[in-house]
Amino acid sequence: MNIHNSSKKKVQLKGFKVKDNTGYTYTFGSYAIGAGKTVKLRTGKGKNVSGTVHRNRGSYVWNNTGDKARLIKPNGKLQDSCSWGKSTKADKGAKNCH
Repeated sequence: MNIHNSSKKKVQLKGFKVKDNTGYTYTFGSYAIGAGKTVKLRTGKGKNVSGTVHRNRGSYVWNNTGDKARLIKPNGKLQDSCSWGKSTKADKGAKNCH
């Protein structure tokens, strides 16, 4: 999952949450995303580096048949969301949300 900062200012994501329909939740630690930059949130295990953070889970989170990703502010309010249905051959298993 990619989170893009379309603003003209750096945004601190500490305390922001990413949640799916099942309730799997990832809470960002201290992580600043620069203006116009994107951070990739990976489900699996790995080392966090610039532009990529890991949930460190051993199993999948996102459902291919349909799911909804929610970006929730530290105050509990919804910042943004993206949902999808079953993948088609045309989208090659990827979903881009804007």
